[in-house]
Amino acid sequence: MNSIGNMASIWTPFTYTDSSAPHYRPALGIVIGLMVLAGVCATALRFILARENKMLERMEDQDSVMTPSDIKKLEKTAEMEGIDIAAARRLAKGHRYLL
Repeated sequence: MNSIGNMASIWTPFTYTDSSAPHYRPALGIVIGLMVLAGVCATALRFILARENKMLERMEDQDSVMTPSDIKKLEKTAEMEGIDIAAARRLAKGHRYLL
């Protein structure tokens, strides 16, 4: 993460040119665009994690009917952990993403 965050020092000197002084509109446009992109990504992440929380809640409820994608995720977890599907279902019990 630090490497990606520090990559801004590569392109930043080329956006704040002397010809755009004193307001630096192109550079500020890039900054605003990147902030909008970060906001869109954060909003998308919130919806993705809310969907994951619903899926985890559904898997935790023994009486709920699991969808084929839920079963597929359990099978993948069971395979990666070297356990059976019932143990994989218990493994995720109580886990939720903070929103």
